Amino acid sequence: MCFGNNSLDEMLWKLGPVTLVECKNEKNNFSCEKAKKIIQTMSEKSSNSAILFLKKGITKNARKEIDEQLMYGKYIIVITKNDLDKIGTKTPYELLTKKIKQVENRQEKLMENLI
Repeated sequence: MCFGNNSLDEMLWKLGPVTLVECKNEKNNFSCEKAKKIIQTMSEKSSNSAILFLKKGITKNARKEIDEQLMYGKYIIVITKNDLDKIGTKTPYELLTKKIKQVENRQEKLMENLI
């Protein structure tokens, strides 16, 4: 599923005009192969961002693939069941903006490691 971003919010615009949204209610961690499929779909839909809602986490190789895309400015935000269980009094907006900031921080660290 894709959604069009018509928000006036600066933080949400970091995701771009089109964001791919995927929900995976699987018992295993999200694999590298699945990450590659998401990245391919992002490319086909001309999207620079994706939000993954996952029952479990992601594998080490999937993290590497997601990080590689981040180096090209593609944001893949992972929200797990655990994240949703801990949401407490936060709003979905607060959770999403927190995740965007985490991705930006990770991108910054990855870029620093290149220098």
